[in-house]
Amino acid sequence: MNTLNLVRHSGEPRAWTCPPAAVYIDGARRRDLELLSWQRQPAPEFDSAVLALSAAAGRLPRFGESHRLPAIGSKVTLVHPPGGKGERFIGMVSGHGMTVGEDSERLTVECENALAGKLGATLSGLWQLNGETAVRLDAARIRFNTGINELAALQPVTVGGRSCRVFDSGPAGQPWTVADALGYFIAVGLPADVTAPDLDELETLAGGIDLGVLDATGRTVAQMLAEVAARAGLEIRTADDGATLLIYRPGVDGRRSSVRLQPAGQTLSPAASNLWQGRVLIRRRPARPSVLALGARKRYESTFALSPGWDASLETARWRDFARSRSDHWPKLADVYRRWVLNEHGWYSSPPWNLPVHSFAAISEQDFLVTAARGLLPCLSSDDDDRSLGAVVEIRLDDGESWRQWRGPLWVSPDEAAIYLGGDTLPGEYFQAVAAGEANVRVTAVVEADTRLTAEVVGDASTPRVVVDLSGRAGWRKVHPSSVFYGSSDVGNAGELDESDVLDELAAQHADATAGATQAELTLGWVDTSFRVGDLVERIDGRRLELASNPDALPSVRRVRHDFGERQTTHLLVSG
Repeated sequence: MNTLNLVRHSGEPRAWTCPPAAVYIDGARRRDLELLSWQRQPAPEFDSAVLALSAAAGRLPRFGESHRLPAIGSKVTLVHPPGGKGERFIGMVSGHGMTVGEDSERLTVECENALAGKLGATLSGLWQLNGETAVRLDAARIRFNTGINELAALQPVTVGGRSCRVFDSGPAGQPWTVADALGYFIAVGLPADVTAPDLDELETLAGGIDLGVLDATGRTVAQMLAEVAARAGLEIRTADDGATLLIYRPGVDGRRSSVRLQPAGQTLSPAASNLWQGRVLIRRRPARPSVLALGARKRYESTFALSPGWDASLETARWRDFARSRSDHWPKLADVYRRWVLNEHGWYSSPPWNLPVHSFAAISEQDFLVTAARGLLPCLSSDDDDRSLGAVVEIRLDDGESWRQWRGPLWVSPDEAAIYLGGDTLPGEYFQAVAAGEANVRVTAVVEADTRLTAEVVGDASTPRVVVDLSGRAGWRKVHPSSVFYGSSDVGNAGELDESDVLDELAAQHADATAGATQAELTLGWVDTSFRVGDLVERIDGRRLELASNPDALPSVRRVRHDFGERQTTHLLVSG
């Protein structure tokens, strides 16, 4: 690696004085307050500033004059350089500070960005679909994609005046994406007067990226927005108006800013040099992070023998009791002879069912790790037109008979491995067999395992491992030998898939795309408030020092600190 240290050189002294920032408290100019420092950061910290009471008659204010400090909660507006076109900080007073030195005392004012205060509330409750609208429910935990009750609604609804997807515990729920989660937190956490990207814009930024499992319990809105955005390689900052939330991709989305340093020996020109000192670390090759890429969960097609999912004490041999339109005891008897279950989750292990828990060990001990509900998905086996056979339910009316496909109305549960034989009445032949305890039912369908298709790229030991969810782009599906269609010449297997090679390539691409060769800490010779988080710095002009190492992403400004005190400098943290 190369390390370049840029330092000042002696020469004729000349001073440039930084004009003070204009300070406004609740709209009124306060000339007795001065700006000491101003930090610009992405979420969840956002921007912050420190003010202090100015010295009067050569004397700094003492603790007894704390009544002169603006009240906590007061609106703060900073403008630098003073004037209509200066950069702005809009926030509020968040605290008072007092420092004591050997020969001085100082009163300071802590300020936070306006949005930081609005997004600092802890999340409580969740919004869930209720018909075509959403209702807020009290909930002890707020979790995404951890079970069938934590999925996202298929269609967006309006919450707080914004369109977003909410939780849906019904059969139509779908896994949350990064865009869905960002839209949800923006809708439930941002006040209506804050401008933010809408759902269409979020889909463009991160629409195809799965969120994965997320727990928002006890977290703030700002923390969750930052964490969710990071899962898609995004960052969040505020605009100068203090009422706009910006979501961007570091190194790609941003304006270009110039850092300049003249060659040694030239007469210093403020127009040609703004770099005072700095340290630039450039690796000969980009630091490639270790990447663990997660594909979709593995899926297996298999044939499962089902068990009665009804209370046996309700059984009778009276046919009309189980005809929907004729029964005197409907819906009490609705499940009898109709509902068949696998009991993979153990819900039917207690009375009145007393069924054993189904184990998937015969399919794969490594891929089925927990006892949990698993919906039945359409078969991978296909017809002559490469269309799935669906979930195929078959019945056998005695042990000596061959299996036949159920041709009547049928409902397949998306939430558990269970089926329901529909229709107003049950076929007479089937009814006689099931009432006598001689009927058997099986289903051939797909179940989803607990493990995912994975690919790992080993990177530099000094870099942390990056976990990236690519489940929407690489999958693995197999017809298991336990399926009645396995190896059959009568059906196809159009649904089978093994995208291991695709995931390996995507993992390598992600490692290359996130590799960074440049880390720079740059201090400008004076305060330059035009620099913002997200700005792109391609090179140090005047010295032909290229900072860019990745053709798809330039180094970007990650942190900015303006020091208005004795140093009067701007410090930049640049990486990429």
